[in-house]
Amino acid sequence: MKKLLLLSLLSCSLFAQGLQSIYQEFENANYEDVIEKLNEEQYKKRQDQKYLGVRSYLLGVSHARLQDFELAIKYFKDALKNKNDAKEIYYELGQAQYAINQLDDSINNFKISIKIKYKVEQSTYYIAYINQLKEDLPQAKKYYKLLLKNKDTSIEMKQIAYYQVALINLDIARGTNRASEIVEKYILPDLYRAINILPNSSTADDIDKRILDIRKEFYLEEDKLVNGAPLPSQRLNLGVSEKIAYDNNVTRSDDLPSSTGTNKDSFYSQTRFNISKAYNFKRRYTLTPRFELTSTTYSDRNDTAIFSNDSYNITPEVDFSFAYKYKKKPARFFLNYTYDYQARDINSEKDRQYTYRSNQFSLGTELPHFEIGNTSISIKSQSFTYYNDSLNRSSTIFSIDQIIKKNYGIFILLYQYDMSDYENNETLSTNSHLFRLDYLYPGIFPNTTLNIGLADMLISYDDVTQDAARGLESNISFNTKFIRVINRNLSFNVEYLYTNNISDEDASNYTAHQTSFELNYDY
Repeated sequence: MKKLLLLSLLSCSLFAQGLQSIYQEFENANYEDVIEKLNEEQYKKRQDQKYLGVRSYLLGVSHARLQDFELAIKYFKDALKNKNDAKEIYYELGQAQYAINQLDDSINNFKISIKIKYKVEQSTYYIAYINQLKEDLPQAKKYYKLLLKNKDTSIEMKQIAYYQVALINLDIARGTNRASEIVEKYILPDLYRAINILPNSSTADDIDKRILDIRKEFYLEEDKLVNGAPLPSQRLNLGVSEKIAYDNNVTRSDDLPSSTGTNKDSFYSQTRFNISKAYNFKRRYTLTPRFELTSTTYSDRNDTAIFSNDSYNITPEVDFSFAYKYKKKPARFFLNYTYDYQARDINSEKDRQYTYRSNQFSLGTELPHFEIGNTSISIKSQSFTYYNDSLNRSSTIFSIDQIIKKNYGIFILLYQYDMSDYENNETLSTNSHLFRLDYLYPGIFPNTTLNIGLADMLISYDDVTQDAARGLESNISFNTKFIRVINRNLSFNVEYLYTNNISDEDASNYTAHQTSFELNYDY
């Protein structure tokens, strides 16, 4: 630009006389020297109009380069008054006015620059961008599109124009009730097209970063659900675990509401295998089928009260969740169906036979109602069909839990109300209230999480006689567990569990201590 200016100024020898040294300083970008010299008396006293036009122009450009825009504007206007006909002047004046937010005047001078065909591309861009700043989006789009239609527009500028048009459309979309849909269907594809115009440019890098911000703003991150929660892995998940435990008072498995202790101890092993796979649809709906097989075997093979607890369970399950936002944060509705089949050694013959089958339907939501952590509310309907019709029952369970996140760990509060109805033996029908508090301390040791739990289940009987005989039964439990992650696939845990059952019926009073070690492999 400066060389063009110099040639323009030197085209008339009249103005070249006595200005050669100033032109040299100007060419070398010594703008302070240019200003200082042009303010010397010998240059200030000359009054012929063409000379004054040249002097004012040089002062205007020099002040503009030094970011003294108000003086620059003054001298550019003086140059125009003195009939300076340099093409550059309107473009330079427009830039200076833009710099100090004289936006309307700036647009007018860039339009003149376009009219006289000086820096048409840059002037058009400035007009578009300034209108964008003024939130005159139709005018901004008009001038960006002029850049895109002009065959002389450089590929670099076309990429910028395409990018800015997409951003204008984004601002328009924000004012609609379909913003997320519009962004996903139209804005993001346009931004990717802008990148493809010149993939290796710095503008393409800027667009890439902006896409990430836009996806985050509208919950459209490719690794996130529409509500912003992480997208569930869609790979097949396999898990195997082996648990070895010692129980000093094995609980009798008689399928009655109240537990009784055998006052006998035993080791037992529990093997669990599970498989699951999540299927996500439109980053909103997640369907997760699961299958679990669990086998439990007691070491005491002589005492029928012990080995009659041997069992296995087959548990297929389907979980469906719907992602949504609550208070602009991730939330979900969920629907679950679980089928459970159990075979146990009910005849104490070291042969596991059909014990029951159950169906459970759950409906609920998890949402960030409180700042401290998520709240989950659900209702469940269960039905059990036993080998003995008198044990058949149905249950309705309401539960609510609250997560409380603190710097020193995570607390989980749970309340559950269970109404169990034994349809063929009403004397067994119960209502129970479960209160539980868990504390998790991740990182108590390297790769180790501490879990401490305290719970109390209060059981009352619908039958007046049973209720009078047993009173309000209480089952208190306390557990401590350390979970250690060895690598991404392998982990183990060590747990201690204390149980105390309190009842007015002596046979149902017992305490038990259980310790266990469990090894888990997940793939």
